[in-house]
Amino acid sequence: MYEKNRLVVLLEQLLTTLKSINSPLVELLQPGIDRNHVDELLGRNEIDIALAEEVYTLYGWRNGASSHELHGNIELFGGGIFFPLQLGLESYEYYAIQKNHWPKGLFPLFETGGGEYYLIDCREDAVSYGMLYFFSYANPYINGIITYCDSLENLIKATIECYNKHLYPKSFEPERTLMYAKEEAEANVFKVYNPKSEYWRQW
Repeated sequence: MYEKNRLVVLLEQLLTTLKSINSPLVELLQPGIDRNHVDELLGRNEIDIALAEEVYTLYGWRNGASSHELHGNIELFGGGIFFPLQLGLESYEYYAIQKNHWPKGLFPLFETGGGEYYLIDCREDAVSYGMLYFFSYANPYINGIITYCDSLENLIKATIECYNKHLYPKSFEPERTLMYAKEEAEANVFKVYNPKSEYWRQW
C-alpha cells in the first residue's frame, strides 16, 4: 500500500546516493511543484486523468531533469530519464489519446530517449493500479506494453540498490561478457523487488 512519507524518504535516499557519486543529474533535477501546480498544468493541457498520489509525490520532490538536457541521456535508473511534467502531459496526449498506443489512464513518468516510456497505472479500478508498465514498439519481445515494476516505490528501492552495487550509472563496457554480467545483476535486483513484473521475469 502506498504511503507518501515512505516514498519521500526513498527519493531523498536516492538523491543522497546521486550526490555521493557526483552525478551530473543532481544539478539537472528541477525544483518540485506542488499539487495545485500539477492540477493547473492538467487543466491547461486539457488532460482528463486522475493521477495516482505517487505522481504528485514524485513531482513534488523534483520536476524532472531540465528538458534541454534530456537528449544527453542522463538516466535516473537504467534506461530511465525523468522528464518534467509538461513533457509527460504532451507524451500522454499524443500516445494515449491521439494515437491509442497505450490505454488511457497509464501516465508516462520516464522515457528511454528512444521512443520508449515507463508508465504508472492511474486507473483506480484496475488490479494493476500503481504498477509501472514499460511501453515499446521497438522491442520485439514486448510489442506494446508490459508490467515493469510492482510500484514506483519498488522502482526506487531497486534503483538505490543498483547504485550501491555500482551497477549504475551505466557505461559502455568494452568487454561484452562484463556488460552482460552487469545487466544480469541489475535484473536480479529488480526481480527481488518486483515479483509481479512480466518484464523482469523474462531474464
